[in-house]
Amino acid sequence: LSSSSAASDVYKRQVFSNQSVHFVVEVAEAEVDYQWQVDMGTGFVDLQNTGMYMGVTSDTLFLSAPLDTATNNYTYRVLITNENLVCDTIISATVDVDVIPFLPFNCSDIAYQLIDGDLKVLNVVTGDYGPNILQPINGNIDPFTNLNGAGYNSIDDYMYAFTLGSNSNSGINAGHLVRISSNGYVQDLGYSGNDLYAKAGDVTDDGIWFSNNSPLRKIVDISTLEENSDAILNVITYGVPNDSPKFSDFLILESENLIFGIKYNSSILYKIDISDESNLVVTTKTVQNLPSNSYGAGWVDQNNEIFFSNNQLGDIYWIKDYFSSTPKAIKITNGGSTGINEGVSCHS
Repeated sequence: LSSSSAASDVYKRQVFSNQSVHFVVEVAEAEVDYQWQVDMGTGFVDLQNTGMYMGVTSDTLFLSAPLDTATNNYTYRVLITNENLVCDTIISATVDVDVIPFLPFNCSDIAYQLIDGDLKVLNVVTGDYGPNILQPINGNIDPFTNLNGAGYNSIDDYMYAFTLGSNSNSGINAGHLVRISSNGYVQDLGYSGNDLYAKAGDVTDDGIWFSNNSPLRKIVDISTLEENSDAILNVITYGVPNDSPKFSDFLILESENLIFGIKYNSSILYKIDISDESNLVVTTKTVQNLPSNSYGAGWVDQNNEIFFSNNQLGDIYWIKDYFSSTPKAIKITNGGSTGINEGVSCHS
């Protein structure tokens, strides 16, 4: 906003409810007084420094997250006064704020699958899918060609994933970390590096672990990241002893600090102990009755039972006795066959 703008000028601002936003007015004169106001539909009234509002008598008005969705379409302006001003009180241009609900997941559904760019609830027992959750972006009904390396964050109850390859429909470039709401909106949190896009991933303790074949990598404190497509994210890279696992997907048992994944084009189950991040320990076992193939989606349920989906056939397998020396696979249903496949478990 500018003091030179006409009071009749109206600006539009669209913001998600989990974001903070601020408005700044630029005034050439020194020693002026400010009073921010809001029109809730019945005329402008003075704001107070309460609730989500701060800075109401300064040049910058702050609206702190979480934004109340009841404030959708509120209009803001600032009154500028100074006893030395020749003219009357200056009234700034106004800004209309469109608050879009960015809703967390509530874990009413346990398993989700990112399949060919869609995010769907999956019943791993019957193989039945719900409708696509993701909202259109930039007018595109099917905005994502693919997302991968996804996981659910129990800290903020949102899902996180990486863009993999071209995402021209969404306007988000490859290798970016995104946050996903339960009502299907997506926030671009920044770039993870030129070659660090994820083929496999999951979330634990507010950090997303991921890999593009090898090695393992991690971005921490993801719930604190703000929407910023220009951000370059800090990525931690881990050396893995003995072997460099190549996964199509992996899952994390949060209670055990363990990663499990099926090695690419095999029936070998990897277990990685991440309880000591300075010394990751890798062990492997062959899973009986599991066809050698690519398993691009993995899930863990509330009883720590684990499941993997075969990309080529769509078959979903329950991996029993995975702590024993002879784990076994039981085919329980058939989901969808796909080359772009990712499982997300709602840990609770």
